[in-house]
This record gives sequence, C-alpha cells and structure tokens, in this order.
Amino acid sequence: MMGILQYVKSQTVILSSSNLSEYINIDTLFGAVVVLAILVFILLVLYLTKIKPFLNDSNPSQGRSVDHVISQIAENEELELSDNYELVAVITAAIYASYGDAVPADGFVVRSIRKSNRR
Repeated sequence: MMGILQYVKSQTVILSSSNLSEYINIDTLFGAVVVLAILVFILLVLYLTKIKPFLNDSNPSQGRSVDHVISQIAENEELELSDNYELVAVITAAIYASYGDAVPADGFVVRSIRKSNRR
C-alpha cells in the first residue's frame, strides 16, 4: 500500500508561471464572490429585522387603544361659545374693511380694529 505522503507527492503538479497566475486570478475572483455573497446575506438579514415588526403585529390592541383615547377626547371636548361672538364680529369687521369704500346695504361701517389683551 502506498502511504498518503507518497500519494500526495505523486499527484503534485508543478505549475509554470502562466498557469500559476491563472489559478491566482480564479482564486481571487472566487474570494471576491464569497465576500460579496456574505455581505448581501448580512444586508438581507438586517433588512428583514427592520420589516419583522411590521409583519408580526404583536400588539394589535395598540391601535384600539389609540382609537379609544381619540373617542374619549372627542366626547370630553366642549366648545366654548361665549367668545365666538367677539370672533365673528372681528372677522366681519375685517371683511368689510377689506372692501374699502364700498358700504354694505345695512349701513355697517368699520371705524377701527383694535386688539384686546384679555387672557
């Protein structure tokens, strides 16, 4: 029986410089492809970790709780109508003041608009 060392020695091929450069180019290309494949795999894993929370809606009650809070706010919100008359008067005065010299049919004339500092 032939030993492993003798088998390896008999199978060894001596390469010329042109054949050696060809094998070096193939090895370099193979290494670059492997590194690129690993980087693409890592990017894919990172991308999937960003998408996973959206795929698994682990907290469906969160949407319901937001809707519940919004409905409570809408129910508890009361409109304060006492100051709306002043606001309507100011808006009306501003509109009629923008008309300039044109006087409405009811004789309403805006003399001045002042800001009140009530708070």
